[in-house]
Amino acid sequence: MLQIKNELAILSQDEEDNEPVEVEGEITKIKEYLNGVCDLNQKQLSDELVDAVIARITPMENGAFKWYIQGEEYDTEISFDESKYVLYDRFTLNFEEAKKYRKAFGNFIRAVQWKDLIVEVYIRQD
Repeated sequence: MLQIKNELAILSQDEEDNEPVEVEGEITKIKEYLNGVCDLNQKQLSDELVDAVIARITPMENGAFKWYIQGEEYDTEISFDESKYVLYDRFTLNFEEAKKYRKAFGNFIRAVQWKDLIVEVYIRQD
């Protein structure tokens, strides 16, 4: 029981030593950064956002694209190991979606100009 009281006293002292931290300024900086790199009114995502989220994009011979999502511990200096990734989702970007996207920016696309894109999304399994 004495040991528990001593540990509680130490923890109480640690709490008294900690001063409140002002985080509003940091939150504002984060919001400004995200608003700058996540402007969805632009025709494409910023390179900064893609670099922050995607470890690698690999085009395949069959026309599909493999997107490898960075994990929390991702380090650009470490060599890429595809075996550490597992397929998370697969989706197709079809003509109708491409047409809507192009139209939103005042452009048009013809069906004969478009080939559906298959995107496979992989995440680290460890």
